[in-house]
Amino acid sequence: MDALDPLLFNIIAKSREVILYDSFGIGHSEGAVPDSTTAMASIAANSLLSLESPRDYPQLVHKLVLAGTQSAIGDGVVLPPRDMLESAAGSNDIPPTEQEMHGLFFYQIHERQVDGEERKEFLVGQGAGAQLKAIFAFTVDLNNFDRLKDIKAPTLVTNGHTDVMSPTPNSVNPQQKISNAQLIIYPDSGHGHLFQYPEIYAQHLELFLNDL
Repeated sequence: MDALDPLLFNIIAKSREVILYDSFGIGHSEGAVPDSTTAMASIAANSLLSLESPRDYPQLVHKLVLAGTQSAIGDGVVLPPRDMLESAAGSNDIPPTEQEMHGLFFYQIHERQVDGEERKEFLVGQGAGAQLKAIFAFTVDLNNFDRLKDIKAPTLVTNGHTDVMSPTPNSVNPQQKISNAQLIIYPDSGHGHLFQYPEIYAQHLELFLNDL
């Protein structure tokens, strides 16, 4: 949670209940990072699980928001540059540099200063490896790409104009394959677009959630 901009969630919390937490082995939480999205299912709602949960448990998901994510590999999917993946993962036990995180997300994450708070660094080493293993296993399974059409919940897909981590063109696939989906692309932004435009993003989110 230390990598999140609280402004966005403070705005959302004015009208909605917001639950934020660090999953097993992430940030301030203890335990080991699971190496499969199935193992994560009971404890996390990351972008891959956001695609699995409404598909497998439609009775539990009334509306879905996919921010800076993508489906598994399939027709029209653009792979991120290898050097970007290496930068995001860090090198062995060395976390990504501040400059690398500026390029991938948004510069404000390094401006956060809270008295008495112990800031946790980015995931590296064994935990990062387990997370990458889970991501790889999901993305190479063609069934996950084909089953986008099985998601019936109203869906809002968002991304930045130049997302290099989850390349922006990949946001089109969920919007096209999910029967009731809309897509918003934010200008001059990337993977952290929702934090770069917190006020307007919160407005778009509220409009989507209020639309019955």
